[in-house]
Amino acid sequence: MDWMWGRYSALLYSGILTLLLAPLVMSQPLLSPLLLLAAGLTAVGVHDDFQTAATLRANFPILGHLRYFFESVRPELRQYFWEDDKDELPYSRNQRSMSPIHRDASDYCTTVGEGEHADEMSLLNISGTSFGSLSPCAIEAHNTGEGSLSRYHQAGGGGLIGQISTGYFGCRTADGRMDRALFTEKARLPQVKMIEIKLRQGAKSGHGGMLMGSKVTRLPTAGRADTWRDGGRSTTGRLLESRQW
Repeated sequence: MDWMWGRYSALLYSGILTLLLAPLVMSQPLLSPLLLLAAGLTAVGVHDDFQTAATLRANFPILGHLRYFFESVRPELRQYFWEDDKDELPYSRNQRSMSPIHRDASDYCTTVGEGEHADEMSLLNISGTSFGSLSPCAIEAHNTGEGSLSRYHQAGGGGLIGQISTGYFGCRTADGRMDRALFTEKARLPQVKMIEIKLRQGAKSGHGGMLMGSKVTRLPTAGRADTWRDGGRSTTGRLLESRQW
């Protein structure tokens, strides 16, 4: 059934049509364009079946290309036939029509710093999510998050924004005060391109980010330069809270 009416049907019928048209072209030259079309589709189908770069085309020779075609015109179909003027988030069609549609990538960048320390950064950023709420693997993948400048943030070698929050996480003394020497040490790291000061955090203003109890483990606690207790013992870590632009 896969050959007759299923995923291989386009390859089968284009091949049959090629075989039928080949002898007829000798007496009917006007059929040549149709033969070339059928032969071309057959060649595409055979290539799709044997290639290993795209599973879709391997499973659906010839037919798989239709998916790419309709995907390419999907924005136009939605824009002109199905999308309402007030649909879509974060900006509706009415809102998008208020500003130019086409912008260069350079329009979304700005320069931070001066001289040899100047660095170009994007105006559109990934919002910081707390290290502890995000796992070390997620921090390495996205290089974003509050709650310390850990080795996971630094693993990719990308530029970082050093963040000082309401809890002084990453640059605090053992009694919870600002550790200026530790802040200076971390702020001068080559990867730290600028400093962000967070004045408050929504409903938790004055307290900084608070994790669920089950997530308060040695790793994020040490990163916040806070104290984590294990069977009466305590450890204090010293790292800077940060996120990437």
